[in-house]
Amino acid sequence: MCGATGRQGGATTRKLLRDGWQVRALTRNPGSAPARALAVQGATLVQANLDDPTSLDNALDGAHGVFGVTDFWEHGFDKEIRMGSNLIECAKRADIGHFVFSSVGATERTKGLGITHFEAKAEIEDRLLRSGLSWTILRPVTFMENIITPRFRRAICERGILRFGFNRQRTFQMVAMDDLAVFAALAFDDDPRVKGRTTEIASDAFTMDEWAQALGVQMKRPVKYSVVTPAQLHVASAFIAITGRQALYKAGPSLINQFRWNNNSPIGGWDADIEQLRSIHPAMLTLKDWIKTIDWTKGLNSKI
Repeated sequence: MCGATGRQGGATTRKLLRDGWQVRALTRNPGSAPARALAVQGATLVQANLDDPTSLDNALDGAHGVFGVTDFWEHGFDKEIRMGSNLIECAKRADIGHFVFSSVGATERTKGLGITHFEAKAEIEDRLLRSGLSWTILRPVTFMENIITPRFRRAICERGILRFGFNRQRTFQMVAMDDLAVFAALAFDDDPRVKGRTTEIASDAFTMDEWAQALGVQMKRPVKYSVVTPAQLHVASAFIAITGRQALYKAGPSLINQFRWNNNSPIGGWDADIEQLRSIHPAMLTLKDWIKTIDWTKGLNSKI
């Protein structure tokens, strides 16, 4: 399990553990609090680094499957591709039974638009398809969990403002990480509706005003939506670049290009078949259901 101490890998690790799988949680720092928490839940911690093939060879030896996730914002375009390629090559050497890669929605529809965090995932997808491994590619759209990072949560909790870079009145698709984890687990369970397929995944679709209203109902106080303009995105991107905080904020020129594409596309760019997905996973979370799973008080004292 790559990225086990992160959000996608963590959600998938917990789901597989609940389903009775033995999970090796790959981590650069087995002594970290998130790693120790996974160990308490039953995961086996394995020290490994996607940029160190020898550590990956050791980690994958004898494993049945791999859940692969890579991070553009922490590592950049070239290094993300190299790390994804390392994982694929090591999986081949280990004769892995099945490789599930968490990519990103719309990689086939955004070539040449300067959305480099999509283009890196597209390159890794291509290398996986050419590897000869048994594969499943999951393409999640924007994660609901993006708004519980400290900078969003603080604005919501302290000022009653939800800020995002999308038109307030048009529908936008988002996905809960727990739902992504369910589809990953189905692939490892050999479900033919998922395994061996490329699937764009969203949990629900709604307008930004509906999003803010649902937050307000849960928090029992008004929440207003504020559109982040392209000019504001450019200023924020410049500040993030100067301070070297791309990994923390997961933002930069590539994200500006993504929001331009989102706003100029008829359906916000994303195109998951939510009705079909729900037929496979009936308990998929709606926005209102997901909001109820979050303790919104935790953002009140955020310093970020």
